[in-house]
Amino acid sequence: MFTCPNGDVFISSIDTIGKWKDAHCICNALGGYIETIKIKNIAQICTENVSNMKNVANLLIHHFPNLYFQGYVIHCLDLFLEDWEKVRAKRIVKMVKVVVFFIQQHHVPLTIFCRYETNQTLLNPTKTQFPTNFLMVKRLFKLRLATKQIVVDVNWTTFVNSLCGSHR
Repeated sequence: MFTCPNGDVFISSIDTIGKWKDAHCICNALGGYIETIKIKNIAQICTENVSNMKNVANLLIHHFPNLYFQGYVIHCLDLFLEDWEKVRAKRIVKMVKVVVFFIQQHHVPLTIFCRYETNQTLLNPTKTQFPTNFLMVKRLFKLRLATKQIVVDVNWTTFVNSLCGSHR
């Protein structure tokens, strides 16, 4: 793939099924593309961050000293967000889980919530942690007005008493 200010261009692909994919093999294949495109037209190489691809980048930079290696930024960002989630967001996620669980597991809060929010429900995270935790927090924030009503609803006592069968 070749990326430039005018857009992305797919050059070609290589079938590597059944072939050894060591750093030298990949370097030779990419080196052929670099020579075809011309080194003067290439500013950097962007690959995954696995050690094999780092070795490929080092070999290519050895053959083409003007190249710059750029690791796969999305992977780095994902690692950063995982670390951030572990340190900073863990507390927030834990509190949000408590609120969502409480609302979903108790009849009165859920009923009041549903009175104020009829289109969407709260989300529970799945085991794939970060993305679903993020979506759960985002949804609770989006539905915060209905969630606040659970605490301030003036009919709370009347509603609880009507559910329990005691009318005062």
